[in-house]
Amino acid sequence: VIAGKTVRAVLESVGLKDVLSKSLGSKNAANVVKATLGALKKLRLREEIYKARGLSIREKKEPPTAPAVAPAAVTV
Repeated sequence: VIAGKTVRAVLESVGLKDVLSKSLGSKNAANVVKATLGALKKLRLREEIYKARGLSIREKKEPPTAPAVAPAAVTV
């Protein structure tokens, strides 16, 4: 979790671990907590977004793998 102490406390209390946040505006802890909870309530699942856009959910594809041998460096 990369966040300020107030946001970090909220995110860790709900069990989130892979998060980056930036607070703009108020530094008041109560306002930051309220904004963080509001943002968490707005999160949607990928399936919900696809359904709202009328898209089909494709099967999960494995990401492409890097080549076994890196190409030779180009000298100038």
